[in-house]
Amino acid sequence: MLPAKDARRAELRLKEATALGTAGRLRDSRDVLRELASSALVPPHPRRTQAIVSLAVMERLLGRFEAATAVLRRELAQNARLSAAEATALEIQVAAAELRKGDFSLAVTWGRRALLSARRAGEPMQVAGVRAVLALAHISAGETTEGVRCLDAAVTALDDTEDRRLMEYLDALMLVGWSEILQRRHKAALGHLGRGLALVRRTGQNYLLTDLLTATAFAHLGLGNLSDAAAYADDAAEAALLLGTSEPRALAMAVDAAVSMWRGDFPAALKICEEAVASRREEPLARGMVVTGILGQAQLLCGDPAACVRTVLDGGGGPELPLLEAPERPLWFRTLAQAKLAQGDIEAAQMWVRQAACAVTPDQPGAVHGLVLLAHAEVALPQDNADAARAGLEAAAAFSAAEMPLYEASARTIAASALAALGDQSASFDEAARAQTLFDMCQ
Repeated sequence: MLPAKDARRAELRLKEATALGTAGRLRDSRDVLRELASSALVPPHPRRTQAIVSLAVMERLLGRFEAATAVLRRELAQNARLSAAEATALEIQVAAAELRKGDFSLAVTWGRRALLSARRAGEPMQVAGVRAVLALAHISAGETTEGVRCLDAAVTALDDTEDRRLMEYLDALMLVGWSEILQRRHKAALGHLGRGLALVRRTGQNYLLTDLLTATAFAHLGLGNLSDAAAYADDAAEAALLLGTSEPRALAMAVDAAVSMWRGDFPAALKICEEAVASRREEPLARGMVVTGILGQAQLLCGDPAACVRTVLDGGGGPELPLLEAPERPLWFRTLAQAKLAQGDIEAAQMWVRQAACAVTPDQPGAVHGLVLLAHAEVALPQDNADAARAGLEAAAAFSAAEMPLYEASARTIAASALAALGDQSASFDEAARAQTLFDMCQ
């Protein structure tokens, strides 16, 4: 065997760690990388930054976000020999970890720092990768205009890049896909996620597979492709099981639960959600809060609105739901309004609708505004049928423009009930028929 400090042995061990991570053996890869970072690859070794970044990625994928950010920040603080490109590689990983923790403003801060370093380094692909992180951070923080600007710039760069050059930046495709989902650009998301999946399967970078499959499942869910959503969610759950990470598996199971709810099998959805929440071992991801939100919806549909309110508020971090991405908050405010409506507390339901309206900014997608209109229509229905019909039809138009047929069908169903109560039976019948056609199309 080569001596412990031999440069060739360090190179071999680094290749071993890379192979282990690529194969999905995250813990084994992390252990090798820890050993290298503390012994063989000390500064100023040219491969040290690569090892530190890889170590942070493994920690993050294992749900150890604090450990990931700690190793990165320590390196940035202690290694005075870092080049601009090396600083970028470390700073972008800090931003990614903060993003996954749900600290969107801190993710923006680190993303901006990484962008300055990337520009100094002069590497266009690094700049594109940072912009992909910044896009998701800004959009999640509710800074939509800046987020979309970063998203469009990242998309242009990635779309113009050949596959062979994109191999080292596949996570950028995943981040762009999630941003497009939050912006309700579901078809665009499928294009970027599909490219990422093809390249992952070609290169064997299996540790990225779960995130890409889960995001693809959510994109199909947004488009109302329930069968495709369930299929991709099952594949994502299986991939997560092979990696040994519970949080991504729980997120994939949440898609299965949502499919069951849309198909009317509420007890099955509740069972899946309870299993998903119970299976989580790591600290929840920001997107993982969706798991508890869907659990709350299942509890409501199974007749327990009080449990729904507790679950959504606990999972979202309190009455303002700060742990959820900004474009997702109106959806869960609507769930809280529905729960209060089920309890007969109209005033509390109206309060949650107002909260949903306050959470939306003019530059957010039309479908996000549609969620507020839908919540308004549902709460108005018992008292003001004309207002409910108006809001329901406006919501339906917003969801139609975004190609979200399940939500469009829900809005048209509310409008049909309101129109019937107003005595306009013909218009009510037309809306109900359109809603049924949309529901049937999605099954």
